[in-house]
Amino acid sequence: TRILAILVYHKGALVFIYFQLNKFLNNYRLILS
Repeated sequence: TRILAILVYHKGALVFIYFQLNKFLNNYRLILS
């Protein structure tokens, strides 16, 4: 169960990073345009 928890945690972290990057890129585009 410990390995499963680690996998779930990493998946969540990746999703979080992905959304943060998306938000950052959207803001960047707004600034540029």
